[in-house]
Amino acid sequence: MQNTDKGLLTCSIFLDLAKALDTVNHDTLLHKLNIQYGIKGLPLLLKNYLENRSHYVVINDSTLNFG
Repeated sequence: MQNTDKGLLTCSIFLDLAKALDTVNHDTLLHKLNIQYGIKGLPLLLKNYLENRSHYVVINDSTLNFG
């Protein structure tokens, strides 16, 4: 809100990659990012995100877990 008060433009981008990343082989994706595109740090961050992730939804006081 401080930027808005100062008349500055503020922009946010939100990406939901959960389903998109479920449709590709994770090892292949990480290999291509590292070897073919030369992206060094991001694959390690993505690997941590992709491994052992689970999702849950809270509605009122009930929690639903998704593997």
